[in-house]
Amino acid sequence: MIESSLLTPGNILGNRYEIVRELGRGGFGRTYLAIDRNKFGEQCVLKEFAPQVSGKDDLIKAKELFEREAGVLYKLQHPQIPAFRELLRVNERGAESLFLIQDYIEGETYLKRLNHRLSQNRVFNEGEVIELLHKLLPVLDYIHRLGVIHRDISPDNIIYRDRDRLPILIDFGCVKEVAATVVYQLSHAKVETRIGKQGYAPEEQMMRGKVSPSSDLYAVGATALTLLTGKDANTLYNPAEASWDWRKYVTLSPELTAIIDRLLKYNPQHRYQSAQEVLAVLPAVANNSNGMSRSVHTFVSTNSIPATHVNKISQLKTLEFSPRSNTSVAPTTTQLPTRDPNEWKKPAWQVTKVMSVLFFTCLAISGVVKWVQASDPIGTVTKQFNNATASIVNSIPNPLKAQPSVQQRQQDLSQKLKQLNIPAAKFYRQVDREFYAKHPELNGRMLTTKAEDEKLRQEWQDLAVEMLAKRSR
Repeated sequence: MIESSLLTPGNILGNRYEIVRELGRGGFGRTYLAIDRNKFGEQCVLKEFAPQVSGKDDLIKAKELFEREAGVLYKLQHPQIPAFRELLRVNERGAESLFLIQDYIEGETYLKRLNHRLSQNRVFNEGEVIELLHKLLPVLDYIHRLGVIHRDISPDNIIYRDRDRLPILIDFGCVKEVAATVVYQLSHAKVETRIGKQGYAPEEQMMRGKVSPSSDLYAVGATALTLLTGKDANTLYNPAEASWDWRKYVTLSPELTAIIDRLLKYNPQHRYQSAQEVLAVLPAVANNSNGMSRSVHTFVSTNSIPATHVNKISQLKTLEFSPRSNTSVAPTTTQLPTRDPNEWKKPAWQVTKVMSVLFFTCLAISGVVKWVQASDPIGTVTKQFNNATASIVNSIPNPLKAQPSVQQRQQDLSQKLKQLNIPAAKFYRQVDREFYAKHPELNGRMLTTKAEDEKLRQEWQDLAVEMLAKRSR
């Protein structure tokens, strides 16, 4: 690996940025606090970009790739997002480097604020967390509408800005993924990357790299629990059961409990699909006479988060670069709950339909048994039971044969996706977005097997076929 550049206070980059001090180091390389001499000494952050890339030509290509792949980041103009200023190529002592220049935010991360409270035997109360959600979710709604997924939301990537007490979202994981792409395209070496923190990023993101607005919302739910309990999210989650164990640490209102439970659903389709959905059901902030959030439920913890989890401002510890060796090494993974690997690849209405048929089948047979027991205690019981059961079972449609045209179209669709090497889960999410955009009145409601949803199910499948046809042209 190329050694990360080491700058010292007083170094000037690009005849403009004067280094003040090093803030930290991570997968990017080093991160520095600097002052912009062209803007009256305004403070900014310099993050070394893809230090594995060296050589003038490769650095020029890296800059072009970044601006092509992450150009949308320059368009992010939100008061709660540090502005991306430029990607600067510099030559320092004969070594070429790239630095990502961003605004500097004066304040503490929420993780640092939490640890300070824990030292005083306190945590965040429900009112404060609700207030945080009210101020943070509109930021997520903004970036998601632009097609940007943060990927790395956690208490140490949210800064409480001193001057206006607003939460500021920092360290976008999508930037780190672009860095990995740049390294791969220029070196052609396989690079292991993990975007997101264990416990805060959902398993479809950590294990398969699948992201969506709901994966960011999952991280928001995990962040809320950490602030409310004083426990790192990774210690509250049981991967073997795919469940969260937090109720023994804090008691919340039924409203916030329901919101957090849905934010943290294992299946991404069962979570809120947009920040606006969460805001629509989020309780109002309770204010006291001083204008500060009032505690709804208070919990005191004596256990602080380990100090090793405390990160400095803008410290990039999530992205890990480790080029693969020629020797095959078995990866160490967390045991996951046993689930159908195709669970998320099937449209939700299809799974629900099969389950409904099976349920009513069992219900019908149960009724026959009770009828037989009550009506014929001797002799002909067996014969009547067999005849009745056979009649009922034969009259129930086989879920695998029901609506053969719909079933066949679904099979054809799945086969076509495989032929085109298109990830089914990702494609179905795209179909869902298009479908629900056409039907805002559904508010993201999952389709059922009821007759009232029959036309909607057909429309969903028609849309899927149409979208796939466009992709295959």
